[in-house]
Amino acid sequence: YDPSGKVLASSPENIRIHDIFLYDVSNGERLGSLRGHSSLVTALVYLGSNDRLASASGAEIKFWNCENRNCFRTIIQQD
Repeated sequence: YDPSGKVLASSPENIRIHDIFLYDVSNGERLGSLRGHSSLVTALVYLGSNDRLASASGAEIKFWNCENRNCFRTIIQQD
């Protein structure tokens, strides 16, 4: 849930779908999706505001602006 408790970010446990879906908690309506991961999303956390979200997938962390649905930074773990 975002800090306001109004939006839920979720990613399905499906090896073929790597999207993050945003839902309106009051009515269950899907507000949009965040696309860009190449493998299963394993962690989601809001970053102190309603519009910033971090997501982890494999060796990759992405930072999202939920308002415009854009990834503004990607960090990839190097071996």
